[in-house]
Amino acid sequence: MVRRVRLFLYLVKWWLKSFFFYLRLAWRDMVGFVKWDWQSSFAGPLPPNLPRPIAGREGMIGGIECIVIDGKRWFYGFNSFGDQLIITPLIDDPDVMAAFASWYMRSYHSDAPAKQADWREAVDRAIDGTEPNHIVSEPFSTEDLRRIAASLKQAAADNRPVPGFTIPEGVLDLLAVARGFELPSDMSANVSMQAKLGLSESDHDVNNACFVVDMLAGREPLEPGATYADAAAFLRGYLSDLVNRAPGNWKTMFQELIAP
Repeated sequence: MVRRVRLFLYLVKWWLKSFFFYLRLAWRDMVGFVKWDWQSSFAGPLPPNLPRPIAGREGMIGGIECIVIDGKRWFYGFNSFGDQLIITPLIDDPDVMAAFASWYMRSYHSDAPAKQADWREAVDRAIDGTEPNHIVSEPFSTEDLRRIAASLKQAAADNRPVPGFTIPEGVLDLLAVARGFELPSDMSANVSMQAKLGLSESDHDVNNACFVVDMLAGREPLEPGATYADAAAFLRGYLSDLVNRAPGNWKTMFQELIAP
């Protein structure tokens, strides 16, 4: 009995410490945002060449990261604390990325709007790799995306495995954190297909997608009653959701993942 009471008191203490820790973080973030918003309102006219920010993600804390598509480097802002969310459109010009960040992002190191020169240094660190990406993504091409879409379309029609088939996990991770983690309004079809393929609802959706990729490639066995066409249909639906709900030019950049 005494041990149970001690365990209960320990759990209560742990819960209270966790609650007040995250409450303190949320308070600091809110105060920091208000401070950033107030100071930004006196920053002068907006430069004319900046792309539109992603709605609802202005003023978020983040750093600069980059990916290479078709041999071209693209920059973006990423919040690696708490939200794990991409907070800017894709931008291909280092100076424009620095200017955009100075207007629409908060630095990890200060609540005040950072100077464009400071953000330009952050862009340079992303280029030379001294601050590596949190989401590792090898260079890829739009042709790679077309090949993935064509393979899935054919597998869904033929109900056959696709030996050697793969989708770079970095691409899935990027699209997942660009899309955000709000679930679609109708999840019934997704839940039904997850059950058919033996997927766990508690697992991260990218992990489930990678597991189904292995099923389709023949690296993992199919669940009894499931077919290769089911696996292909699940992945096509998952990619469509990722791309169609991606913000700004993220949707345009990855459109080739969706077969007509």
